[in-house]
Amino acid sequence: MAARAWVLNFDADLELAFGAGYQAPAFVAARAPELARRLAPLVAPGDVVLGPEQPAGHRGDLKGLEGHAFCMTTSAARRLIAFGVAPVAAPSMEILRAANHRGFCADLGQTLPHAAFSRTIEDVRSAVAGIAREGDALLKRPFGFAGRGQRRVRGELTAKDIAWLEATPLAEGVQVEPAVTIVVEHSVHGVLSPDGAVRLGPIVGQACDGQGAWQGTRRLAAGELGQSERDQALGEAERAARALRDLGYHGPFGVDGFVYRHGGGRAHQPRGEINARYTMGWSLGPPSLLD
Repeated sequence: MAARAWVLNFDADLELAFGAGYQAPAFVAARAPELARRLAPLVAPGDVVLGPEQPAGHRGDLKGLEGHAFCMTTSAARRLIAFGVAPVAAPSMEILRAANHRGFCADLGQTLPHAAFSRTIEDVRSAVAGIAREGDALLKRPFGFAGRGQRRVRGELTAKDIAWLEATPLAEGVQVEPAVTIVVEHSVHGVLSPDGAVRLGPIVGQACDGQGAWQGTRRLAAGELGQSERDQALGEAERAARALRDLGYHGPFGVDGFVYRHGGGRAHQPRGEINARYTMGWSLGPPSLLD
């Protein structure tokens, strides 16, 4: 494989949300080196990571390198070009935004009881009321990462909940779903080629903290997922790939899900989130290395 130059813009979802003029917050730059180290299988020996601390400018060691990004947003492409590196072909920002929007995942069908994608406060209120009979609700803005852009609601909407919603572009929608106790988190990552071919890796386990920030990816132990749960997760990854292809997307993607406590047993969320970009699942290597 030819050597590559990388922009690891882990905050791509924020750029997709805020658009032109977006500036990465300090916490993103602070955690980037650690995350980059843990993505070693993605960033191969001989590759060069163009970190945020490096001043732009043409360099001899970058000559002839392919330009890649965690997600090829406008700012990522511009940074590569500023170093004299040509970005690889990638979908437009319009397609990236549509593919990573929570509404895209919701359009494939809700996969949690009483979940809804709502675009008005009244619709949110109604969805929360349906969930409140069994527990708390979780509100999720259209874009977010590391657990940001979410709010837990207990019972009816409060004045603070409504203020949070009013600070959200409600015309773009809010995902409303039950807050559950997660037992096992899993992810399937893959690559969608420009010709529509799909390559999937196996299901891997992942761990997130209480706010939803990624902590690690691992191989699942035998028995952590039942066969039906595995079949559902892979089936939803294939569905997501077809929908992404129909949208005009090509490139890396991931589909996250989880098993959660329900009543006296467990239930399965096979498709909680679609990420049309690289994911931390690649910390175990690309799909071809996981087969």
